Amino acid sequence: MSVIACRVYADRIEMAADSILVSGWSQRTDAKHTKLVKVRDVVVGSCGLASESGLMQLFLMTHRPKFADVDSVLEFMGEFATWKGKRINDSTTTNQYILAFDGKAFVTQEYFVDEVVNYYAIGAGQDFATAVLHLGGNPSDAVDTAIALSVFCAAPRVNLTVGK
Repeated sequence: MSVIACRVYADRIEMAADSILVSGWSQRTDAKHTKLVKVRDVVVGSCGLASESGLMQLFLMTHRPKFADVDSVLEFMGEFATWKGKRINDSTTTNQYILAFDGKAFVTQEYFVDEVVNYYAIGAGQDFATAVLHLGGNPSDAVDTAIALSVFCAAPRVNLTVGK
């Protein structure tokens, strides 16, 4: 329940996210937890469990992919799963992530990793966001559309831009 949208431009990478936080049948949008953050030099957008998102942010404080390529991000995700397993006795990773660093962006889902070369959206609002991105819109427009059309996305929108 969320949406993260990303577009890679020649000189920058733009990402945007909604702010819904769901517990049971209730939602909050006034919490301090955000799905789109910069940890050291890595921007990470996360859709899924807030607990796993928090652990990823903690892991990024001391770890990062070695290189900006698919193999390094895949290895990083394996290291995260191992670290998570030692920390909370559960090495399962279920969240979707978009990681942006060193001028590139990558989408992950468990052990699937792909480079984002143009645009990508993840989460419950991904179909709405992807349509906007496909039509040339930016990540902010994509997330605003998902917020307007999906019951699983909510304002406020959060934006981050990183240079290449």
